[in-house]
Amino acid sequence: MTPTAYEAFLNLPAIVLFLIVLVPGAIIMWACIRFYQRREVDQNSYPLASATLGIIGGAFIFIGAFSLVTSWDTQSKMVGAVTSEFTSVTSLAEDLGGIPGDTSKAIAQSFADYARMVRDTEIGTAGVVGPNPEAQKALAVIEKSVTALAESPGLTAHQVDNLYTHLESVKDARKDRLMISVPNLPLSVNLLLLISAIFTWVGIGLYPASRVRWFTYLYGGSTVLVSSVLIVSVLTLQSPVSASDAAMKPVEMFLSSVENGGANIGLEDPATGSSESPMASLPPENSGQPQPGQAPPGQPQPDQQPGQP
Repeated sequence: MTPTAYEAFLNLPAIVLFLIVLVPGAIIMWACIRFYQRREVDQNSYPLASATLGIIGGAFIFIGAFSLVTSWDTQSKMVGAVTSEFTSVTSLAEDLGGIPGDTSKAIAQSFADYARMVRDTEIGTAGVVGPNPEAQKALAVIEKSVTALAESPGLTAHQVDNLYTHLESVKDARKDRLMISVPNLPLSVNLLLLISAIFTWVGIGLYPASRVRWFTYLYGGSTVLVSSVLIVSVLTLQSPVSASDAAMKPVEMFLSSVENGGANIGLEDPATGSSESPMASLPPENSGQPQPGQAPPGQPQPDQQPGQP
């Protein structure tokens, strides 16, 4: 998926967005103050200007606060959905890792590929948040494999129930995540926020609260600075890249757990090309026993038994 022009703009670094808003705002404020100082505005228009400025300023504050809270809430929901999804993925992978057989281990290991697809293409790392057909296909293949494994003989009722329960949890959490839209606010709302800010700057510049020169510039500059920070905060919270930074931790924790032998999953060592047996991560009480994974590849030792005390 390719980011739209709107998404590409939101994905700009925060400092760039800040300068894009601050510099024009400072120029507008300076020009309005200079106009006021060179050609003083009619004092009779101050009451009407004050009332108008109060309405426009209030609209800016309301739109800014609404946008900020909404964007923050959306990003928090996305983080929660990703966390829920990969908590269920971890549980299902652990269930599969505890079932003997190469098929269950292969299915468990395929979750690492699915996690990388989600990380790289679906949660904003690539500049856009949305479903990736390849990730959906990968999950569909995993679902079919898990279903076939659950229907095969040799599993207990408890194991089968866990497989189906955690598989449904993964699917439901994925649906919840894909229902979240980032950016969550349409372009029109952000334009309305920017326009209300511009009118506020113009009003404060043309009708300053004081005739003192330095205070007029200080008040005007502070207004532009604070309003620019608010606008940039809203834009940054709507950025898909910002959302990915917040939602990345649960995915990275799962991948780190897998790569370190957690979740009863052994991934192929990229340096040697060999695959670590899932039996290598047994409970601590067996750590003193010879492990099947320590046997040289291709040389099983079926007659070797762990020593008993």
